[in-house]
Amino acid sequence: MKIDRARAQRAFADYAAHYNTADPKVKLKIDHTYRVAALCSRIAESLSLPQQDIDLAWLSGILHDVGRFEQLRRYNTFMDAQSVSHAALSVSVLFDEGCCFAKKLKRL
Repeated sequence: MKIDRARAQRAFADYAAHYNTADPKVKLKIDHTYRVAALCSRIAESLSLPQQDIDLAWLSGILHDVGRFEQLRRYNTFMDAQSVSHAALSVSVLFDEGCCFAKKLKRL
């Protein structure tokens, strides 16, 4: 399976744009996501993995924290212990049929 990085990045950017990007906490998570994705790719490259696996590592970085945005919106915190599991929110964002991000990911 070929991963279209540009399309995945647009899907993430479109998703994140639904949140207040002027909020420093939202900006922090957006920047963090791009750094993690780049680091995942670099680590995979350093292991001489096939390009498909490098792209999958990068995609994992892009997707790893998508629940944080909704966690911040609902609870004004990134602390799971004071709110809900951001991992559970990520599952909802990525796999619930009504979610715009889930719909875009299906077309990757």
